Amino acid sequence: MVGHQPRSCEDLVCHDPRLDAALEELTARATRLDAWPSGEAVREALARAGYPGDAQVSVTRGSSAFPLELRGGEPASVPRDVAWASRRFVGSAADDADTWWVYAWAPRTLEMSLVPRDLSRGESLPLRVDGPGPLRLLHAPPTGSVEELSLSPGRLRLLSGLTETGEHRIEVIRDESVELLFSVWVDSAPPPPMPLPGPELRPSAETMALDLRSRAEALRTGAGLPRLEPYAPFVPLAEVQAACLARLGRLLHDSATCPSVARRAGAAFYPLAAIAENLALASSVDEAWSALYASPGHRRNLLCDTCTHDSLAVVADAYGSLWIVWEFINFPAGFPRPHLH
Repeated sequence: MVGHQPRSCEDLVCHDPRLDAALEELTARATRLDAWPSGEAVREALARAGYPGDAQVSVTRGSSAFPLELRGGEPASVPRDVAWASRRFVGSAADDADTWWVYAWAPRTLEMSLVPRDLSRGESLPLRVDGPGPLRLLHAPPTGSVEELSLSPGRLRLLSGLTETGEHRIEVIRDESVELLFSVWVDSAPPPPMPLPGPELRPSAETMALDLRSRAEALRTGAGLPRLEPYAPFVPLAEVQAACLARLGRLLHDSATCPSVARRAGAAFYPLAAIAENLALASSVDEAWSALYASPGHRRNLLCDTCTHDSLAVVADAYGSLWIVWEFINFPAGFPRPHLH
């Protein structure tokens, strides 16, 4: 069992010792002032610490005083866990900016009982989630398909059938939003932490989109599914949505400010297409892919067996973050045509 200390809250801001532990690991892995935590490094640290969610992580180089700019993208009206940590590199900078800072925040609207991080083969995982419902539980084993299970708020749920050795990803969804996300290891151990590398040069948006699509094709081929054909008419809609989300600063499938691609498509084309959507916010393609694959719901969309096409947009904001909107599509009533006005 990891993270056995209680979570404490004041108003909408909470401190979870498991999130603290994840940042302490990242700080220990930062062996240089320009160290950059990839999405995979963040995911691994959160999983090793037993933290039950994803987190937005920011890093900067500064003095010994906490850099307030790290909190710039954090919405003040959302219940959230926060944590920060730092590491000083004495004599490594000519100025006072000799400290590596990392800050994380994660929205949390549900409470979950502490769960074991490590299980024996065939052992059941006890889960209890408190908060408003309805809830859905997704389980992604190391290989194979994602299963969806029932989950009632406030009631103990035993997740059985954990017989495959390796990392199992568990996700709790409410109103199509991922509320909890964590790992358990069956008859295995998490990978050992490695030093964080420095920043890398970024390819073009087109190259990154091709990279993501090639990874999806390899995943689908391994599952015995055909590749998805690119659907060009919806790509501009996905690009507009990605740019809108970047301006908004939040990942939302649909809102009055940023209507979904499905809504935009319904207004511009007919007949209606059936669309599933993956959204990601990342600093690199590797980070985006790791996050999508590690989420049972997003992986299920990648392996959609009724989808025939996809439309993908990658938009970089002024801070270098990548906003990714990825549509998985089929056409039960035939290919859409533009509305005539």
